[in-house]
Amino acid sequence: MFDNLGYYKENDVLIVDNHFNPIHSEFFGVETLPFEDYVSYNVRLSDITSDLISLFKKPRLLIFNFQENIPKDILVLLDILAKNGVKVQLLTFCLALKNYFDTKYPNHKIELPNIEASNHFHYTASSWKELLSPLSEDRKYDLIYFNASRKPFRDKVNTFLEDNNLIENNLVSIRSNSTLTKEEQIFGIKELYRDYHTEKCFLDYTYERYEGYKNIHKSQENITPWGDQESQDYAQYEAHLNSKFNILCEAIYPYENSDYEIMKYMTSVSKRTMYPILFENVFHIYPKNKPLEEWLVTNGFQLFFENDEDFLKNLNDEFYYREDVQSKLKSNSKLMRSFFINLAYHKINGL
Repeated sequence: MFDNLGYYKENDVLIVDNHFNPIHSEFFGVETLPFEDYVSYNVRLSDITSDLISLFKKPRLLIFNFQENIPKDILVLLDILAKNGVKVQLLTFCLALKNYFDTKYPNHKIELPNIEASNHFHYTASSWKELLSPLSEDRKYDLIYFNASRKPFRDKVNTFLEDNNLIENNLVSIRSNSTLTKEEQIFGIKELYRDYHTEKCFLDYTYERYEGYKNIHKSQENITPWGDQESQDYAQYEAHLNSKFNILCEAIYPYENSDYEIMKYMTSVSKRTMYPILFENVFHIYPKNKPLEEWLVTNGFQLFFENDEDFLKNLNDEFYYREDVQSKLKSNSKLMRSFFINLAYHKINGL
């Protein structure tokens, strides 16, 4: 499978991906890749040898493009490459992996994008004008939670909301991905539950419990999460601007009980984290996600709650409008904006 790797010389570029992805063209600013010798292939753990590691050191630029779901074998390969000092640009939402590499391999050469670069396509010109306006403290909804497609940890959020009577009268929309057939949905969620077989906290929720389950807030009935990006973004901004609290459930969750240490740091840092911070929502991370908490704290963000009970006890106006809480909200928002201010300027001015 890796025979072609020997063909790469010192000045060549190698992109590791499990399929050709248009983001490659966007990343390099051209319609087609300007590399005559492009190879796309799957990596298998059994193929990782010392000779292969040597071959990975040959390209001038080695790019791994796995935006969300980084396969286990790829993670293990990245761990090996980091240990051996191989320079890799990893295009991904899973920014918390940087904490892992920095801690375990202080001299590693794994480069991850900043949050601005990894999420740039979620920001449109008209939406940024809204974003840069003064934020209002007068908000209609106590709690916001959006779920566009099912995953084991999102099923767990559904139950948390139901058990604590947090769906009615709040801005909550739970969907099953309508772009998939029923058979595809069932197959997909079964696969995800199998992927998380080590995580006992998710296995209490069988895929049948939320099969076909939907609870869409009336304000979101005409919004298609998989439709036009600009209108989807604007609806998201408007919803977060009108909410006080937020259940933060990322797209990828760590495998806390995995035999591979790197998988314990596997979590995304996406718009699900950025929106509540930018728009001054008091957020509660659920289910527990230690790598995400560490990423936030490492980057200077402040958390609000010690545990689920603390969140439920303080889910009220008195807490939201407390002086110290408002100070945290504004500090977090200002910090997140500082990561995006250059992108915002370019988007607004059409540059």
